[in-house]
Amino acid sequence: MDRREFMLLGAAGVGIAAGLAGCGHEAVAAVTRTAPAAPVLDATARAALNALGEALAPGAAKAGFADYLETQLTAAPEQAMLMLRYLGVPAPHTDFYLPALAAAQAWSQQKFGKPIEALDATATAELVGDIAGGKPAPWAAAPAPFFYFVLRADAVDVAYGTRAGFERLGVPYMAHIEPAGDW
Repeated sequence: MDRREFMLLGAAGVGIAAGLAGCGHEAVAAVTRTAPAAPVLDATARAALNALGEALAPGAAKAGFADYLETQLTAAPEQAMLMLRYLGVPAPHTDFYLPALAAAQAWSQQKFGKPIEALDATATAELVGDIAGGKPAPWAAAPAPFFYFVLRADAVDVAYGTRAGFERLGVPYMAHIEPAGDW
């Protein structure tokens, strides 16, 4: 085989691989969109996450923070838009969120004698400050400051990363590629 034949064969292989790769992604996306997963967040977890999200990024609860987390936690891992995915934390991401939320609930009970969803705004802000500073002990989950970082990034994404969020900020929404939905 001479150099020219080698180059033609290589180009053909790249073209075939690119075509197959595109087909595979479409098939996976179609399957995951039509196959709903079982819910992972109960009403208490949703209320607590909305309270934390609102403390971290005002407007997150109204924008559907708990719904966003539910949607992303039940999506195929390669399609999830959670901060954890971008940080390279392996799926399933429920293994991060649920124990960390349970640890935050335990700290809230220990410190305030109430669950997160029953705290007023001042107590919730104090609780969030404790989590950010790594104060809760014991903490049976990923490090508290890491939970704060990830949850805050997700809350900011929901509160301000959508068309409505840009509008609230008074910033023109100029997506390079228009998304099919907010999330």
